[in-house]
Amino acid sequence: MGYAAKPPGHAFAITGYTGDGFIVQNSWGEKWGYFGFAVLTYKDWVENGSDAWVAVRGAPVNIASSPHTFTKNPLQAVSTDFTKRTTSSIGKAIRYDYEHDEVRPWSEEQAYRHSLVIGNDGQPKLTMVAAADRDASAYIICHDHIRQWLEASSDNHKIAIYAHGGLSAEEDSINRIRVMAPYFKANGIYPLFITWKTGFLESLTSQISDNMKNIFMKAGIDPAGARAKGIFDRWREPVDGAIENFSREFVVRGIWLEMKENARYASDRAVIGFPQRGNTRPGGMVILAKMLETLKQDHDFEIHLVGHSAGSILFGHWMDELIKRALPIDSLTLYAPACTLEFANRHYSKAQEKRILAREKISIHLMDDERELADNVGKIYGKSLLYLVSRALEDVHKMPLLGMAAAWNLEHAGEKDGKFNSVQHRAIKKWVDFAGKGTPGVNRFTYHYSDI
Repeated sequence: MGYAAKPPGHAFAITGYTGDGFIVQNSWGEKWGYFGFAVLTYKDWVENGSDAWVAVRGAPVNIASSPHTFTKNPLQAVSTDFTKRTTSSIGKAIRYDYEHDEVRPWSEEQAYRHSLVIGNDGQPKLTMVAAADRDASAYIICHDHIRQWLEASSDNHKIAIYAHGGLSAEEDSINRIRVMAPYFKANGIYPLFITWKTGFLESLTSQISDNMKNIFMKAGIDPAGARAKGIFDRWREPVDGAIENFSREFVVRGIWLEMKENARYASDRAVIGFPQRGNTRPGGMVILAKMLETLKQDHDFEIHLVGHSAGSILFGHWMDELIKRALPIDSLTLYAPACTLEFANRHYSKAQEKRILAREKISIHLMDDERELADNVGKIYGKSLLYLVSRALEDVHKMPLLGMAAAWNLEHAGEKDGKFNSVQHRAIKKWVDFAGKGTPGVNRFTYHYSDI
């Protein structure tokens, strides 16, 4: 194996390893080190190595910072010391001079220890080095780590489960967790993040951008030029309509439907399609529910759910599993939920009826309709992502979504109103009644207009 130190650089061979580091053979003769050999500590390797050949990490080590999670990043990127010098999107947060060290961003490994990563089949991803398979990896994350915290903490036993929207790539999601998670821990709350292994938003904007570029190029217009910008400004509605039509008929809608399917599989006790002799296995959220139920037998703690965008779809399906286990939730907070009202009526209303979730413990944050219409997707589509989902990606055109303020307004449930599809007017009326908005004597839950 070859190894080269940082400039000016020097190469030598790694011939073995110990619990403290690699055994290296130098080219300076037997008088150097111990007959030409020495131990290169793993810490020195991570901080100063610049190039290597046939390097496989996995040796048993005697240092506390030895890796416990898998990563696609180079060895240096796993080190907290190294990340202080990174130029990635998280670099600014890491380099900030924090007055309170307890809210300093975590290392990537710390973030993974608090993250249940769900793959495209609803199954947990293998992220823990010590785990034999992905189910065992989920067990460590959803049971062992939480149990250790519960046993070490004497009060404020609150667990916050945060479901990302499924719109970002895994690396971006983990970087976001690195910044967010310390604030939960600093307030005595154990954070567990559900990370969707997708990247939907990047795929969506890329495909829309490429399609619009081709349309302008065929018309002899430079899509980056002033003429194209003028067309976008003057013909906003026709352009948006063209984007909606393209999204409905091509791959964009398929990606959205696949993401929704992943959310359903995650709460399915018997996900099909496995190559292991046709066996079925439970989805990641089923494993999580089972682990929480087990922990509840020996520990008293609260469960608080926070979901963003499509995270509302993940949690909605999970409500059915929680009902089966009679596992109550102490609060639910949703930010710009992307699920349909029909879906919310079917899952969240049912959870309240089955006493899994109290109506007054639900809080939903959304933008008012004016802000939704002033938003954009990738600076191409001239409305919010929820509008694009409503008008192009769902089965019904102009589908009312839970995160759209207009969907909470009975004025848009009239027969002559064109805001939403008429076949969904009943869903609007049912949700407004459930939410208690305009219904005397009904215990309402909270909803907020905000800048999300």
